Amino acid sequence: EARIKRGSQAEKKRGHQVNQRAPEPYAKAWEVKENQDNGERTETTGSFRPFSPVALSSSHPAAELPRTFILGIPLHTVTLEDAILAIMERLDAAHPSHVCFVNAHCANLAYRDPEYFHVLQTAALSFPDGVGLRLAGRLLGRPILHNVNGTDLFPLLCAALEESNAGVFLFGGLPGVPEAVREWLSCHYPRARVCGWRHGYFSAEEEPLIVRRIADSGARLVLVALGAPLQDLWIS
Repeated sequence: EARIKRGSQAEKKRGHQVNQRAPEPYAKAWEVKENQDNGERTETTGSFRPFSPVALSSSHPAAELPRTFILGIPLHTVTLEDAILAIMERLDAAHPSHVCFVNAHCANLAYRDPEYFHVLQTAALSFPDGVGLRLAGRLLGRPILHNVNGTDLFPLLCAALEESNAGVFLFGGLPGVPEAVREWLSCHYPRARVCGWRHGYFSAEEEPLIVRRIADSGARLVLVALGAPLQDLWIS
């Protein structure tokens, strides 16, 4: 657990540096991360890498994605491309799916929070995010080969949405952040349809109105950025 915590603190430090330098969310965060790694990443993805769902391998059907367990949390050990495919396959399903990104901090929170632990256990997809979980997997003999984090996945997901009619709703972050993400999308992925957006600060009285706004927007995908564990508890 101590090793996992150290990995989490390093991730937080990197996140702080990125946030300080990245007024345009996602776009520059991805570029900064690429620079910090000095070309040592095992998964090299260009800042605006093209993506085509049709070109993806179907070697892992959505119902049979490989997974492992860290602190009792199921983690789907797939590539970024297979993660995108699994998400896109669910957009037209009859019932909604909950997709989680689990880093070392999330794992430690869930270890002490039964409600959060249950949410992560029952989510449709849980992707391992960060080097802390990869280190834990190595120590436990349960290798996690790919770091499927939201920062790297987001541009690929936007590219996939350009080939789909499914709209997205952006929910969370500070006031002004969803609007900045929408502007970034309009510049780099103009065919991705943004159905609505709303910052993540609201009262209990406002919550039903926000839920109705999302439901009425026509979006098939909702991206929620409220921080852990609140965002997954809110989705659940």
